[in-house]
Amino acid sequence: FYTHDAHAIETVMIPEKGRHTVCISTQVGCPMACKFCATGLLGIKRNRKTREIAEQVFVAARDIAPDRVSNVVVMGMGEPMLNYKATLGALKVLNDSDGFGLAARHIAVSTSGLVDKIRRFADEPEQFHLAISLHTPFEDERREIMPIAARHTIPELMDAAHYFVTTTRRKLFFEYTLLAGVNDQPRHVEALANLLDHPLYHLNLLRFNWTDTGFSATSKRGAREFLQYARELGLSATLRPSRGQDIDAACGQLAAKDLRGRPAVPTI
Repeated sequence: FYTHDAHAIETVMIPEKGRHTVCISTQVGCPMACKFCATGLLGIKRNRKTREIAEQVFVAARDIAPDRVSNVVVMGMGEPMLNYKATLGALKVLNDSDGFGLAARHIAVSTSGLVDKIRRFADEPEQFHLAISLHTPFEDERREIMPIAARHTIPELMDAAHYFVTTTRRKLFFEYTLLAGVNDQPRHVEALANLLDHPLYHLNLLRFNWTDTGFSATSKRGAREFLQYARELGLSATLRPSRGQDIDAACGQLAAKDLRGRPAVPTI
């Protein structure tokens, strides 16, 4: 999409077995600067407004998958919790029976780990899902690949996570991008097993999608072995398939420079 002020943002439709998930963006660019994410290389241009965020789903449903949008994930460009008011407003529009009419449990928001906003989100009445980008159980490594870790330590993050599950009684997802030689060793699994020792915590593993950031993906075999060991240690874990790589729209690949050569979509 192109915004009214000529900024490029990306919305991704993910088809699977007769249903469609829409991945939406909440900012133009992203200020979090995670080292393995192409979107973070862009910096931040501005927040998106409530209408702009919600319209991504309405336009995708109208033009691509009428009546078949089953899920919305707020995992595109930007840190949703830094645009909290507009993001929550958009989610309420999507959830409202007079809006898009999507059940709250079919809407998930991902955050890099702003602990105060995680607590605030837990106190909201709607039953939206939450995912936290973890990516390593070790403090020094997390600070290296995720600058946000300098503001919020892993113990602080886990305190907020515990508040979320005890307040909502809902499952909490931890996102973990497997980076070859960085966070994919047995010691990482063992530390994760200790860190995520709660029946409502679930680990979502994802192989790294190539971006020009200097990282490489854990092999498919390595990812499967990581998952197997995690389960052997009692972790609730899933290895998610990566979708969108063929158009550089998979997780971590969303970047405005990639929009060249793609068909234009109406401005929102």
